[in-house]
Amino acid sequence: MKVRNIIKKADIRFQNNTVVFVHLGKTGGTTLLNILNRNYSKTERLDIRPPHQKQKIEKFKNLSIEARAKYKLLTGHGVFELHDYIPNPYYITLLSLL
Repeated sequence: MKVRNIIKKADIRFQNNTVVFVHLGKTGGTTLLNILNRNYSKTERLDIRPPHQKQKIEKFKNLSIEARAKYKLLTGHGVFELHDYIPNPYYITLLSLL
């Protein structure tokens, strides 16, 4: 079952939201990232991870509102600061308790 279908069934409405996946190291986040990537086209997602992470963030901030709105999935380690630049952000992350 696709992640979008699971979330729809949970009555979380993010069809008009941009999903922001904050990837925390060593939590199983890569697996979740792969699942999320399978549910969005390449043109709908933006991966903001090294190398050149700071440049990618600045480039995103400088896009027009319309250009930023086309992204429905943002992923990376430092994406939390982008909520002021995203229409309707919906943050998710994965934690691991050891």
